[in-house]
Amino acid sequence: MKSTTANSELPDSTEERDKIARNALVLIAATFLTKTADSLANPKITLTWLLQSMGASAAAISLLVPIRESGALLPQAALASLANSRSRQAGLYRLGTLVQGAAALGMLASVATLEGTLAGWAVVLCLAILSLARCLCSLTHKAMIGKGVPKGLRGQTNGWASSAAGLATCIVAVLLILVQGAPGVQPLMWMVAVAGLAWWLATLVISFLDEPEQKPKDADNRFWQRLKLLRKDAHFLRFVIARALLTSSALVAPYYVMLQAGSENPLAGFGALLLASGVASLIASPLWGRLADHSSRLVLLLSATLVSALGLSTVVLHQTLPELFSNAWLVPALYFCLELAHQGIRVGRKTYIVDMANDDNRVDYVAVSNSTIGLILLFVGLISSGLSTILPPVTLIALLSLLSAAGAILGRSLPEVE
Repeated sequence: MKSTTANSELPDSTEERDKIARNALVLIAATFLTKTADSLANPKITLTWLLQSMGASAAAISLLVPIRESGALLPQAALASLANSRSRQAGLYRLGTLVQGAAALGMLASVATLEGTLAGWAVVLCLAILSLARCLCSLTHKAMIGKGVPKGLRGQTNGWASSAAGLATCIVAVLLILVQGAPGVQPLMWMVAVAGLAWWLATLVISFLDEPEQKPKDADNRFWQRLKLLRKDAHFLRFVIARALLTSSALVAPYYVMLQAGSENPLAGFGALLLASGVASLIASPLWGRLADHSSRLVLLLSATLVSALGLSTVVLHQTLPELFSNAWLVPALYFCLELAHQGIRVGRKTYIVDMANDDNRVDYVAVSNSTIGLILLFVGLISSGLSTILPPVTLIALLSLLSAAGAILGRSLPEVE
């Protein structure tokens, strides 16, 4: 049987192997905490449900996902100089998790002290701050894992952390499903509070990382110079275009939720969606991570194909047997399948870009890629939000699933990097 670390670059020294093992555990623990926080304060489910329960404006609710996704990516090309100017990135990561925790608690304060429209916009403002801090964590995390964990182990490091976070989410979801007659928005507020504490715990955990030093880059590596990577590196440009098409797997999620017919117990309906997301992370992430360490390109192709196939199946089912969507568990089942595929896209593209780059250019590649995707996410998200006022959710599912199919086709031209 082929070893799961057959493509890894493990050193011969026992001391160095122990150091890699410790760093991997620290990164898994920190990533587990941040991913658990992301799941509990998920704008697609938790924050949308919370703001709807409070009577917030539709405009504020519609901006949650675009701000959360694009805000965490768009500024990265500009922030890369800050990361490159440091010999270690863990300090910037700690700053990011600290601010995310504070922003989550700011959401709690907004919900507790404000009402209706004003509360909704205050939560959106806190989410924007949270997203900017998450941007810093996203940028530095890939640099830390690239330096601290060798090829052949990076996908599994991300995968097991996501799986553990999925288990924690499942436990919370089951508790919510079992609760009957819960008082208003209190359970959702507790979830956001736990998310804030999880981000702060990640701040403490990452302090134990034994991060190798790297030579800081000169400050003249400016924003516009960094963007030239898209023109100079054809391989990188193809990856960015493919990833841009695959953002449809994130943008399509709310339209599956909109197909939910509702439930006699709204909290149980919310719990079913959260459970679907958690189980998908629990099952899919380590499997995708292991496969990504052998071929992250193959992971991207398979998961993109699954997203497009699921979209086609959903459209056909909705057109032929629409009465099935009155079943309270059908949409959570579809959402579960979507999250299975989406986890593959996330693990695959993270592993691909980390393995494609090296210690000298990894921050630049990640920053340019994420900033470009952030801009596209914001643009496509706003268009989708506008189209949602004139088109039914199932039509938007069809359109976004076609983008995933195009991403799978383009992904075939990407070379292997493992």
